[in-house]
Amino acid sequence: MQFWFSWFSTDLLGILVVAPLLLIGAKTFRSGASRPSRLRILEMAALLAMVGVVASLTFVQTGAPIMYIPMLAVLIATTRLGPIGAAGGVLIVAVVSTLSIGIWSDPPMLFDIGPNTRVLYLQFYLLVLFTASLPIAALMASRDQLVDRLAERMRLLELAENAANVGHWRLDTAHNTITWSQEVFNIHGIDGPEPPPLEKAIEAYHPDDRVMVSSLLEDSISKHRGFDFTARIVQPSGTVRHVRSRGEIDREHEDGSVGLFGIIQDISAQVAHETEIKKARDHAKEEARKAKIMADTDQLTGIANRRRITDELDRAVSMARRHGQALSIAIFDIDHFKRINDTYGHQVGDVVLKRVAKTAVKAVRRGDVVGRFGGEEFVIVLPHASAQTALVVTERVRSAIEAGGHNPNVTVSIGIAELAEGETCERLLQRADEALYVAKKEGRNTLRLAA
Repeated sequence: MQFWFSWFSTDLLGILVVAPLLLIGAKTFRSGASRPSRLRILEMAALLAMVGVVASLTFVQTGAPIMYIPMLAVLIATTRLGPIGAAGGVLIVAVVSTLSIGIWSDPPMLFDIGPNTRVLYLQFYLLVLFTASLPIAALMASRDQLVDRLAERMRLLELAENAANVGHWRLDTAHNTITWSQEVFNIHGIDGPEPPPLEKAIEAYHPDDRVMVSSLLEDSISKHRGFDFTARIVQPSGTVRHVRSRGEIDREHEDGSVGLFGIIQDISAQVAHETEIKKARDHAKEEARKAKIMADTDQLTGIANRRRITDELDRAVSMARRHGQALSIAIFDIDHFKRINDTYGHQVGDVVLKRVAKTAVKAVRRGDVVGRFGGEEFVIVLPHASAQTALVVTERVRSAIEAGGHNPNVTVSIGIAELAEGETCERLLQRADEALYVAKKEGRNTLRLAA
């Protein structure tokens, strides 16, 4: 029975002590992990050498029972080196203790017992030593894995923040400390590793935005709620960056102070794009306005063209019918205009057309619309005007044109029609044109009212 127990404990020790060392080496080789730094190698060698020295001093001397001291050395190595420190330390203690029993004098704790019992005692001692160091080794291994995982996540986070121009920060009001990620330093255009105090950080904002930023921070801290704002940061170089900052309460302390956690994003490119889009939209609106004006304006005289005057007449007729209001129109043309073109030329004829249009526009009422219908023919739409009112207005137009210029002096004939109940735009224009024909037939430079 003693033999089998000794055999079992010996194999178990071999598995527990040697196997971890082999597995760690194989894993490192397969994963292609980088070679430990020289400082790390020196630390490993120093700690394992310390275990060997302590174990040698413990098992070589025979004066005092101090076999618990190697356990302390192994635990120190385990704390610093993890599983390799536990397995390596126990292996060193096992080698030293075996040599002390087989070659040197027995340790004091092993006096007065037989050889087989000494071996079993030593094996049990090594098992206890390894068992004591195993949980610490597991914790150290888990810690290293967590640290590596956290480091990798932080690396990926920095890559993501850099790509998205987003940084994270934390403000602890209890200790008045600020923590910035690297991208926050980049956004502010300053070097790390220590962020400026809160007052200096607020001063980095544009003078026009500082009061707003400071007010939002104070409100967030006092009322324990988050915030979201956009503002401008002025870098030390003078470059202005547009940023969006969002924060929320991270932790509330017993003394009432809070921690704020948030992100800040450089949206300068977005603001620039939005500005360009707005400029393009405003330019398009202006071009559309100009195009509409050109489409509705007679290019020679600058007044309404046939299309626009027809639309104005349609709207005026609809309004007059809807509200039961009076509406009149007048059609006039320049007397003997063909003779002017033949005598003075078309260039002078164009000057006359422009002069007549300008004079007519000045002579009508506010709200009346004058348009060129074609050639030397013009139309006046007179909303809210009865026939008698239209006669007064058009007489003023006729007189102004007659007195408006010389070389050559021109006159106009005018036909007037008031909208009748149920009458269409086409019929109203036709009656005004018939009245114009009568005015021309009866001597020109006069006006006539349609029947």
